[in-house]
Amino acid sequence: MPSNRPRRSGAPGAATIAPLVRCTAVPVAGEQTTAQRQRDEAMSGTRTPRRAARLLAVGAVLAGIVASSVLVLQASYAVFSSTTQNGPSTLSAGTVTITDDDTGNAIFSATGTKPGSTAMSCINVSYAGTLAANVRLYATSPTGTLGPFVTFSIAEGTSATGGASLSCSNFSPTSTLFSGTMSNFASAKTNFGNGLSTWAPSGSATRSYRITWTIQDDNNAAGLSGGVTLAWESQNI
Repeated sequence: MPSNRPRRSGAPGAATIAPLVRCTAVPVAGEQTTAQRQRDEAMSGTRTPRRAARLLAVGAVLAGIVASSVLVLQASYAVFSSTTQNGPSTLSAGTVTITDDDTGNAIFSATGTKPGSTAMSCINVSYAGTLAANVRLYATSPTGTLGPFVTFSIAEGTSATGGASLSCSNFSPTSTLFSGTMSNFASAKTNFGNGLSTWAPSGSATRSYRITWTIQDDNNAAGLSGGVTLAWESQNI
């Protein structure tokens, strides 16, 4: 029986080469190849369960990334902050301060007076406020019934000795503020609004005031008494 083995050529012992045989898998009738399955799935819009699962997993990851981004943005926005402020703000009030140098003594005091009895007293009034002000002189606490029989005058000026002695030495008058009776002064000049003087200091300053009284020659004054308190008030402008 003839042999199917290829014949050797050449000298004995020489190598022989077997021909290359290509094998191709042939699908069994009715069975689809992988390429055919992918094509059919693309045309029908269906996917295998494994592929659908992979797509769902990818979608979940992307959704998680977007959600995380939103959360990060919201958290970052919650801590944005910026402030500015000015230095400490403060207020202080000015002052309106007025004093006199009579050391608490009465401007005039006399007993046993008679017609023609007279006297004068001087007082220095000082303003030391930090605000500009108006100063006014008026009467308070009038007493008794002698007032209509007492001639009364007030002069404003400078340089009086004043003090506890109420001395009018060196007094230099600049204006006469009032001339009348003590009762007229007490009834007409009762408060700051209708008080005497136009003095309006804008800083520390002093004015002198001379008060003069005289008992009138009137028998109706006999046995009477009376008095009045002088007040200086300052109000800021």
